[in-house]
Amino acid sequence: MQTPAPVDYARAHSVEEALEMLERYGPESRLIAGGHSLIPMMRLRIAQPERVIDINDLTDLDYIRSVGENGTSHLAIGAMTRHRSVLSSELIGELYPILHDAEKVIADPIVRNRGTVGGSLCQADPAEDLSAVAAALRAELVLQSRTGSRVVPAREFTDGP
Repeated sequence: MQTPAPVDYARAHSVEEALEMLERYGPESRLIAGGHSLIPMMRLRIAQPERVIDINDLTDLDYIRSVGENGTSHLAIGAMTRHRSVLSSELIGELYPILHDAEKVIADPIVRNRGTVGGSLCQADPAEDLSAVAAALRAELVLQSRTGSRVVPAREFTDGP
């Protein structure tokens, strides 16, 4: 049986608290929500964070909505949105059926129920297709820190797991 290296645990109750913890604990910390990408990598010791920061309480990052700007609209999906929500979203089915197609083959029902869009994109798990779909759709990712936010094209975000 493969077991992860010892790791410290913290739980964030707001986006601001999570960002503060990431800054305080530094680059050897990782966020965890569903954990279906990070925990297997920790078991194999591919990832060995010193601390995991649980962000399951950050419900304000769980959304799917159409957002309009300057006469155009786009789809916005929050980082804490679960795969099951993407799969069941009528809005996504209407606008981007390729996302439904990808979600139908992501792992198994347990992962689809607990895993998050943000986790899939950040871990770049090759067993999931969201990174490839995001790149194909020319999606943009909004990255946030305590000092501000920036937009990064999905095609430039991932360079491997």
